[in-house]
Amino acid sequence: MLYQKLLVGADPYFVSVAGEKGFEPHCHPEVELSCCLRGEYVITIDGVEHTLRTGQMAVISPMTSHSLEGGDCVRLTVEMGQSLLGPYFKQLEFLSRDNLILTLNETDDPVHKAVWQLLQEIAETENSVFRNLLQKGNMYKLSGLLLQLLTRRRGMEAAEVRQLAEKIHATLDTTFIYVTHDQQEALLMGQRILVMRDGIIVQDGTPGEIYNHPAD
Repeated sequence: MLYQKLLVGADPYFVSVAGEKGFEPHCHPEVELSCCLRGEYVITIDGVEHTLRTGQMAVISPMTSHSLEGGDCVRLTVEMGQSLLGPYFKQLEFLSRDNLILTLNETDDPVHKAVWQLLQEIAETENSVFRNLLQKGNMYKLSGLLLQLLTRRRGMEAAEVRQLAEKIHATLDTTFIYVTHDQQEALLMGQRILVMRDGIIVQDGTPGEIYNHPAD
């Protein structure tokens, strides 16, 4: 098995759009996302073979052996490491340890849809002359969406999710938008809450304002 470390020096992430070329078994210390944008291909993770089809994504934990077979497909690979995510990397490492296979494009869930749309945008951005600037912002958005998606799949309590979000916020110093239909979760996690109905904002305030003085 090959040991691969792509993120060296000042590079905080790695993005590749490919298809026909495969990879021999290898591992590296970053979290990897392998997403099928079109067609299908076979990925083997820790000795288990999976066929990824359009809209499916594999989440591969650090130092896990994996290999890819080439084929008639468009495949997006994203690797994110410690230098990009800081303390949050340990949380992502923990959440990815089951090497999940996710279907993003066959659900009404807004977080799955947002991840699928963002991955397509990341692939398109690779053709831009400003990709280095644009992709760094995309990586931050992607890490925030992964936090929501993976913590929900693990059934983590809202208090645990908030602790993770606070660690990311402290590291990246940026604003996160968390989408939920759970009132208790929103009141516990949010510093500011927007209540929406049919795509229209009906109330905007702090958790205390929303709870004590609901709009209706």
